[in-house]
This record gives sequence, C-alpha cells and structure tokens, in this order.
Amino acid sequence: MSASARELDVQLPHPFYTDPDGVTRPPGPDKHPDYARFAATGSGVVPVVRQVAGELVPALSICRYADVRGGLRRQDVFSRAAAVPTDQIDVTGTVLGMDGAEHARVRGTVKDAFTRSEVARRGAVV
Repeated sequence: MSASARELDVQLPHPFYTDPDGVTRPPGPDKHPDYARFAATGSGVVPVVRQVAGELVPALSICRYADVRGGLRRQDVFSRAAAVPTDQIDVTGTVLGMDGAEHARVRGTVKDAFTRSEVARRGAVV
C-alpha cells in the first residue's frame, strides 16, 4: 500500500462527495460510486489530495475492506497520535482521539449498541 511520488502528483480531491455547504455527507447508506470503482481496479489504493488548513496535502485513499482492516491494525503507520499535527478538529479525550488499548477499552463499552441488528432495531438505516 505505498505510492510513488509520481502517483501522488494526481490531483483527485478527497472526499469524493461533499455537499454545497462543504460537509461530507453521502446520500443514504451507499458510499460514493468511485469507491467501488477504485476497489475493483488495480491495487484499490488511490492517490488523492486533501485540503488541510487551506493547503492541498497528498494522501492515499484505501478502497478495499481487507486493506482498510489491515491498515487499521498497523498502529506504527496509522495512528491518531500521528494525525494530530494535521487535524483541523481537536478530538482529544474522545474515542476518535485514542489509539491502541485505550481506544479498544472505550470502544468495547459501546460496541454492542452499534451492531447491524441493534441499529436496525432502533429504526436507523443500515
């Protein structure tokens, strides 16, 4: 899941779906169709650019479930602590701002409320 400098020259803006007010909000339960298209071709890893503090920053969008799952387990590469310098929103003290064992402990207390069957029981779209 690495990209060459040449691949990062691509200027595909991410996120793929943004409302006119600038909020990423996919319509309904379906994600933007580009994710499926990218997952079905090549490596499933797509060079994109994100806007961070007004600047375009090269990044990679990982579009396959197995690759995302593998990446999330790589705390040495993908960690909340590593993202802090570029975060536009301070998530310190929230589950989104935690790594490793601390994240797992807090997540474990609420995970049952977010299963597919529990969300469906509550009448939310799954």
